[in-house]
Amino acid sequence: MDLEKLKAHMEKVSYLSKAAATDDPGKIDASLSEIFRLKAQPQADAADFYKTALADDKQYLFFGDTNHTDTAIHHFFFSEENAERLVKAGVKHVFVEYQPEYQDIFDECAAGTIDDEEFVKKMQQRSKEIYKIDENAPKIDNPIAADMLKSQKMMAKAIRYWADNGVKTHCPDDRSGFTEKDLEALRSSYTLMYKALRYAKDCGTDKPVVTQRLMTSYIFNSTARKDGSGKKPKNAISVAELKKLQSSDSQAVMAKRMADDKKLSKTITKMANGEKSAILFGAGHGDRVQGLGDLLGKDKVVRVNIHSSLDMYAERGDILMRRSGPDYQAPDYVHIIDKKKVYKA
Repeated sequence: MDLEKLKAHMEKVSYLSKAAATDDPGKIDASLSEIFRLKAQPQADAADFYKTALADDKQYLFFGDTNHTDTAIHHFFFSEENAERLVKAGVKHVFVEYQPEYQDIFDECAAGTIDDEEFVKKMQQRSKEIYKIDENAPKIDNPIAADMLKSQKMMAKAIRYWADNGVKTHCPDDRSGFTEKDLEALRSSYTLMYKALRYAKDCGTDKPVVTQRLMTSYIFNSTARKDGSGKKPKNAISVAELKKLQSSDSQAVMAKRMADDKKLSKTITKMANGEKSAILFGAGHGDRVQGLGDLLGKDKVVRVNIHSSLDMYAERGDILMRRSGPDYQAPDYVHIIDKKKVYKA
């Protein structure tokens, strides 16, 4: 191992050890140097940036969702302001990270045959069917459920508004190749994330999001504190449960998700048919070499990663664990929602 690799490894070890021992697992551990670096970059007001970016002759504007548990990102994308912005710019297609099995519900919403409440109920029921969730299984304790519900209602309004203005919302994320083992891995990973979010909430975090720091703290304090100490989560996961989750190999499923980008790019290209389009997918699909951003054509895509705050942008665990990876490719721009600013990445 060369010196640089050893240094990076030791930095990760130090980060994880501090994360495990923290008294405040829901706090965002942000890199100040990365915040200073970003703030020194060329920047623009978000409204002005999008007006310019959408007027560009590039076909796709890729909005990278940097954290699926940070609901502020969906609240921004499906807001009235952003929905209207896309229409005024001549966008004809919006692609979101949902499977084709949801498309009929989206189309009913677009046609106005179901209202927001019916849209949410149908989406929840369809999710149970897709992920084969037993109706009699214990209800998942999801501490961000209210914010997720708000996201879906905002999405319903945006779908309907877009349809009224000639914009089609698509669900292109085909996962038909997933096996029962893959579905089990996804169910397990969601369960673990919700447990960690509850742990953060119990520790006093008002609006928790999943970070590497939180997951490390939750798992360590659940499995290492067998003495029932005060730091042990009320909803601690057992060692046996953790081993079961780890054996489901969720990492392999995530790799499979990324490998699907080749098929996904062909689907989006066909559906867009050369027309201006907006895409909202996980940032990992866009900010990596030969990811969706590259496969759609580098000369056709503007990639903007969305973060709710500067702290979330500079979240240390993401920098150390994901952005330091060999296939990471920085986006073109970074949008910080609460600052209403877009920075050159």
